[in-house]
Amino acid sequence: MNQLPPNRFSTIVFLDTETTGLPGEGFHPRITELALVAVNRSEMMGDGCALRAQNKLVVCFNPMSKILSEASVISGLNSRNLYNQKDFDDMAVQQIRLFLLRLEPPLCVIAQNGYRFDFPLLNAEIFRVMMRSYGFIDCRGNPVYCTDSLQLFRHFSDKLVPVSSDVSNLEEEVMTTGPPLSQSTPKKLRRPFSLACVYESVFGSVHDGAHSAEGDCIAIMKLVQFIGDRALSWIDNNYRILSNVGKMYICDEADGLPLPTGQFPHEVGLASYDCPN
Repeated sequence: MNQLPPNRFSTIVFLDTETTGLPGEGFHPRITELALVAVNRSEMMGDGCALRAQNKLVVCFNPMSKILSEASVISGLNSRNLYNQKDFDDMAVQQIRLFLLRLEPPLCVIAQNGYRFDFPLLNAEIFRVMMRSYGFIDCRGNPVYCTDSLQLFRHFSDKLVPVSSDVSNLEEEVMTTGPPLSQSTPKKLRRPFSLACVYESVFGSVHDGAHSAEGDCIAIMKLVQFIGDRALSWIDNNYRILSNVGKMYICDEADGLPLPTGQFPHEVGLASYDCPN
């Protein structure tokens, strides 16, 4: 339950990450793509028309580590097309910081399964880079907040998920649940609450750009817009401070340090060029 007082967020920032894989025994995922799509509340409260005024940040990263084949197939990102990309470094953190500082506060970042995956992973990556916890703030010095669209969709399940007479046979999707620690094991989540299924149940088609970070952000945005003012009111009352979300894992020597500004992984032998599976 949220212990923070009700708010009225002026900007909703949709976030999604593509990664090297899911957390497991001894495997620390890294971010390969991060997208932020920011929309002002006034736009979200419109008449359902396309949201034209959007601010976006989309960045790809060379993870300098193995990309699991399953993750590569889903995202389309692999060691070959990420070969010339920069790693996630302190400049990436500053890019995110400066992007958020330009938006009308207060801000709330929303991600699908964000509390269990995207936010813990982002905070772990930031800790690896900064060697300390780091909290984003808005242009007035207040914390940047966050919420989880998975919980939002569950709350409005009667509106978003059609009644099925054969729920037991529904396909399942792996999503991390439980404490955001490296020891956590993925748990099956019934597919009606996966982003792809919720979107298709509402709009009758697969969303464009599925499993690209920006495409997933747009899908969440359209679903929040579909729910309307009730979704915004729910967000106003169900949020956390982004920097307070626990890290997905404790960084160790195997995670490595970021490269200096201006130095790229492929220049120092830290980027592979394997053929995609």
